[in-house]
Amino acid sequence: MQKLYREKESSYWESQINENAHDSSKLWNVVSSILQRSESFSNHKALDAQVISDYFTGKISSLRSSFPDSLSVNYPSRSSSRLASFETVTPEHISLLIGTCPNKTCSLDPVPTWVIKKLVLYFSPILAAICNASIQAGVVPSSLKSAIVFPVLKKKNLDVNDSKNYRPISNLSFTSKLLERVVASQLTCYLNANQLLPECQSAYRTLFSTESALLKVTSDVSLAVDRGQLTLLMMLDLSAAFDTVDHEILLTRLNKSFGLSGTVLDWFRSYLEDRTQVVSCGGLLSNSSSMECGVPQGSVLGPILFVLYTVDILDIIETNGLTGHMYADDTQN
Repeated sequence: MQKLYREKESSYWESQINENAHDSSKLWNVVSSILQRSESFSNHKALDAQVISDYFTGKISSLRSSFPDSLSVNYPSRSSSRLASFETVTPEHISLLIGTCPNKTCSLDPVPTWVIKKLVLYFSPILAAICNASIQAGVVPSSLKSAIVFPVLKKKNLDVNDSKNYRPISNLSFTSKLLERVVASQLTCYLNANQLLPECQSAYRTLFSTESALLKVTSDVSLAVDRGQLTLLMMLDLSAAFDTVDHEILLTRLNKSFGLSGTVLDWFRSYLEDRTQVVSCGGLLSNSSSMECGVPQGSVLGPILFVLYTVDILDIIETNGLTGHMYADDTQN
């Protein structure tokens, strides 16, 4: 009986691997399930929501205070094109975006996601009107800038009672993430059309995954060995990378380096400013805290904005005669 069960289980996981072979995100989830290392939101009773909230905000404040004072930087222009306004979206387009959304529901949602998907023909005109009102006015409603943060254990074997062993993952409302998807689709089209995204950057982009990162680094090392060159691999991992993004620096870069202006730039300023979050742990909530910097982990736009924020790292590496590749907030050169 046990042998039959193991054979069925093996057959199931094999089918899951084959089914998701062309979707790296789902494939890694399958691998994590096989290895029984899937992360789950912590609900440990001994972990106090306010304590971990204070730790998260204190860590960012400490890191920020360790940074040198901002210098006057001349951000190079990377595009002669400008993106000053967004295009309005139709209910049909919203329906398509809703179809690509995962079946996740946030406690901030007045309606479960599965209901919206089931009744998409009724909800899409309403959601299209909300999205169009936001992108045309360049304003993100304050109700869509709140997040519930779940502390997730970084590694399975770490002490569950130590706040430093957790990373914050933001749970955002369905409407806010749908609005982000509308903006992200237009921003990505603009960046791709003007070739503004770095070639040597993987993650957060279609066809740029762990596979492309490994192939690039392996190729660089192999070519250097063939040329008889000494090869050193240096890896840079940024601490609290998403959480320490400076809003003013990011907005200046979006404007001067990538040509975002007008209502588009106003929208991103509104998106970044006055964001709030509460930490949920053990069924209890912390006090609300404001985000003075950073982009939400778990958001749609956060990864794209982080890529644009750090694009000059590759320029610095190449200027010094080295080759580099970026993956998420990690850099190899």
